[in-house]
Amino acid sequence: MKITIHGADYSAALDASRPLSITRRLNEPSECEFLLSLPRDGSMETPLRYQYVIVSGDDGTVYFTGYIAASPLPEYAGNTQRGPRYRYLIQALSDELISDQELVASTSLQSGQTVAQLLSNLIRRAGTTGISAATVTLAAKINNVISQAGARWSEIAGSMSGQARAALRVVSGVLTAQSIGSTVHTMNESAGTLNPAHLSFSSSTRRAFANDVTVCGAHEPWAWVTEYFQGDGSTAEFYLAEDPFFLSSGKSTIIEELFNESSFDMRRWSVAGAGYFSQGAGGLTMYGGNGDDGEAVVSWLSPVELGGTLLLEASGITLQSGSSGVVAAIY
Repeated sequence: MKITIHGADYSAALDASRPLSITRRLNEPSECEFLLSLPRDGSMETPLRYQYVIVSGDDGTVYFTGYIAASPLPEYAGNTQRGPRYRYLIQALSDELISDQELVASTSLQSGQTVAQLLSNLIRRAGTTGISAATVTLAAKINNVISQAGARWSEIAGSMSGQARAALRVVSGVLTAQSIGSTVHTMNESAGTLNPAHLSFSSSTRRAFANDVTVCGAHEPWAWVTEYFQGDGSTAEFYLAEDPFFLSSGKSTIIEELFNESSFDMRRWSVAGAGYFSQGAGGLTMYGGNGDDGEAVVSWLSPVELGGTLLLEASGITLQSGSSGVVAAIY
């Protein structure tokens, strides 16, 4: 096994008192943890936070890539003939760590796009340069994905993959999303250990008392609800007892922009017609056009689903004489 940190080989400094561990959870950043015992002659520098880590096998297979998430602190390991010895605990997160430092603006990412399209748009909107979704070809479509204010990049990407029953992973800056395989368990009534009576569900089943009850959520429910469907051999379709909860479009913010920065955020906007638009402390300013409708336009990159109630509001607009155009339009 080879451990590379910031381009330097640290394999010889791996401390065997604790085995190297790589923890992977479904649609969450991977974690890598190991100990290093650095030589006293100073030939190896102490690793620093945000340095890049690569863990690979002797055959070149890459098992983990990511960044050191916390500054390694020395841990006393004992005395030697040359004095006290220290080891360093390295805790690294996969490549999503850098993307999670930039908060993704609260917006709607819906209208039936595929997982590949949504992930590509998410990478572009977050301004992530170290992650590529070029190899993602998953064609499963997602109906409703809304990123809450303050959500991290990895949380939104994991939510997209979860809705499509896909497993997401980032290694060496390449994002992959593959469908989770289906497992079929065949029940045999003559096996002797199967009791069909135990498969029935009844509301009269007595449950043990709970010592502690935790309720999570404020105005929006976040708990998972489990429903059971019992087949009768002829029914082909089963329906949920209640409609799934989705935050109404009238209460969610899809687009919010003040146009008060020095330049357009090209992760969110597309500008056609250079020289006709500018932005600054006074907001968005338009300087005429070429006379052809639709050729000078500032447009939102992500598609918006036209469903429910949508409120478009543009305040502080000043029109000079001879002005002609469309503001806050949907095409």
